[in-house]
Amino acid sequence: MPRRAFAGTVLTFAILSNADPLFAQRQVSEIAVTPSNGIAPLRVQVAGSATDCLFQVFGDMGGQVVYDVSIPYDPNAGCRGWWDFEFDHEFSCPGTYVIKVGESLAPGVYRSATVTVVAPSIPQLTAEAGASAYEAYVTTTPDIAIRPIETSNIDWGDGTSTWFSWEDQGSAIASPTHVYQVDGEYTATVTVYYTGRYCSYTQTSTTTVTVPNPGNPTRSTTWGGVKAMYR
Repeated sequence: MPRRAFAGTVLTFAILSNADPLFAQRQVSEIAVTPSNGIAPLRVQVAGSATDCLFQVFGDMGGQVVYDVSIPYDPNAGCRGWWDFEFDHEFSCPGTYVIKVGESLAPGVYRSATVTVVAPSIPQLTAEAGASAYEAYVTTTPDIAIRPIETSNIDWGDGTSTWFSWEDQGSAIASPTHVYQVDGEYTATVTVYYTGRYCSYTQTSTTTVTVPNPGNPTRSTTWGGVKAMYR
């Protein structure tokens, strides 16, 4: 592969190929990515070494962001040895990401590693009785509350929907309550919206709500209990 020179106002450099005789001196060691797989959001550390001939090392985090690290260099001493470097990055969304690490002045020469990020488990919903026979809400496990959820929406299955934030109830987290107008079974659908710095995604769960519900009409809940106090 022929060398291609690029001239700037203050420097001239060349993109190097593996066949270039300087490649042995101008390189990055094998990189270590820890962890290489996990559940979103996943924070990974990329570590390696580079010769001080490289001047600057780039770390392309799957196309989301590029980090640059300067390598100490003394032009009078030449290539004296290896310098350690590391990058730290959080992948917010599920996907397979290719990390590339190499010389900033020669982006065609790099080491690569793959990171696989999977979505967290889909929230499991439970329909709960509210303060009256026609009032209901849904709950899910409290670990959902620590996820990077921007907002949530529940379609109650009767032509209405509500945007909301989950409310902590201790052993569970809950949606707002909803009052149905007609007897029947309804499919309540919750969509949670995850938002990271570079991406976003959604998850959807459903549960069946039956009204009138068989629960205690004065059941103490986050919303129903308050209403019961003023009846």
